[in-house]
Amino acid sequence: TDLQTVTCGAKAPLSDDPRVLEANIAPDPRDIKWENAHINRSWSAGREWTANVALGVGAILWSVPVAAIQAWATADSLASIPGFEWIMSFDGG
Repeated sequence: TDLQTVTCGAKAPLSDDPRVLEANIAPDPRDIKWENAHINRSWSAGREWTANVALGVGAILWSVPVAAIQAWATADSLASIPGFEWIMSFDGG
């Protein structure tokens, strides 16, 4: 392509707000290190699996203390703590 077409494409407004989308000219293919651009599919799948397992374990480990706090924090048990007696008078106890 010629320089005029490249300039028009790079400067074309893509949105009403110029900070939302920004177009840049791609580098020359000779400037790209193509050996670094390859991503091994099995390595990427392994990373995805690891992240999903970590997320699942984290959700389970997070739910245990939250469920324990909810079970412990009833209005009756909180009212027995000094300074929290007002909870029983709030909205009918």
